[in-house]
Amino acid sequence: MTFDYFRDLSFNKLVAVKKGSLKGLSRLRHLDLSHNHITVIEPETFLGTEKLESLDLSWNNLSWALEDMESPFNGLKDCTSLNLASNRLQTLHSTALKGLLSLKTLNLSSNPLKWLSPLTFEEFPYLILHLHAVQTFVCDCESTWLQSKLNTHQHSLTNSHVTKPKSRHRDSSKSILNQSKSKNSPICQFPTSLEGKTLTDISLQDLKCSGKLV
Repeated sequence: MTFDYFRDLSFNKLVAVKKGSLKGLSRLRHLDLSHNHITVIEPETFLGTEKLESLDLSWNNLSWALEDMESPFNGLKDCTSLNLASNRLQTLHSTALKGLLSLKTLNLSSNPLKWLSPLTFEEFPYLILHLHAVQTFVCDCESTWLQSKLNTHQHSLTNSHVTKPKSRHRDSSKSILNQSKSKNSPICQFPTSLEGKTLTDISLQDLKCSGKLV
């Protein structure tokens, strides 16, 4: 794969992805920004990289940039794979995926996720969602949609292909291998009565909204 089509910027101690930093990379297909310290994705950063097919932002420090910002990936209309594993995400903004018109696979594994809104995913009914090693989830009536989605697509999720990183990324390779062996479902932290249980294994009547995390 030529340098024009693939750019590996992993392990570069980057703290931000700034508008204009990808200027001149209109032919780019695959971008690896993993294993940095990125906390900021500036608006309109990806305009001009419309041909990008896969974006790896795993092993960074992303939180508010995707929890509070609207449409941080606007412009990536051909991107099919987005890896956000091993960041600091507790949720996603309802428009976090706006502009990702071709998205097929989203990896949110190993994040301290508390909850996810169905509004974030309403335009992606067939999205393959990876949620391995998520152990902080609030399992209540607001998570029934996710339970249904994961149970419905469990077969495709289990057998889906996760692109392995280059050999230099040994930590990522081990992480992905461990994810493939674990169940693709968040583990409940709250309420305490469901702590440690897997969301997809809980009966629907136990997913209640009482207003108390007990």
